Amino acid sequence: MTSRPTLPVTQNFRPMRYKYHRQIQPKLSAIPRQKSQANLYRNSYLLAVEKNRLTEELEVLQSRSHIIEQRLALIEDQLGELEKDVTELSVPPSPKPPNNLPVNNPEPPPQSNPTNSSHINTFMVDY
Repeated sequence: MTSRPTLPVTQNFRPMRYKYHRQIQPKLSAIPRQKSQANLYRNSYLLAVEKNRLTEELEVLQSRSHIIEQRLALIEDQLGELEKDVTELSVPPSPKPPNNLPVNNPEPPPQSNPTNSSHINTFMVDY
């Protein structure tokens, strides 16, 4: 088993989980260009293209944010309903109040008192 090298932990160290957590840097040319009218137009074109791209990305993010907020609101509503159901189920039902009305008890079936055991009928079942 090989051990992984550990990096020293600093107070400012934060792992990058998402690539958009860092500040968006402008794209730089590798070779510096001389100032000319063509280069100025090129730079203004590049800035305009980047502005349009960032504007579209911002609109997508705002739309996504709105969708996420709606879903979070729906989840909050569902959690509230579930918590209400849990509290209703955890409360024991209240005992029924006693009725002061007379209860109609059915008459018990008449009891037969056999006086002679010879009157007992028996039957056989084969299976």
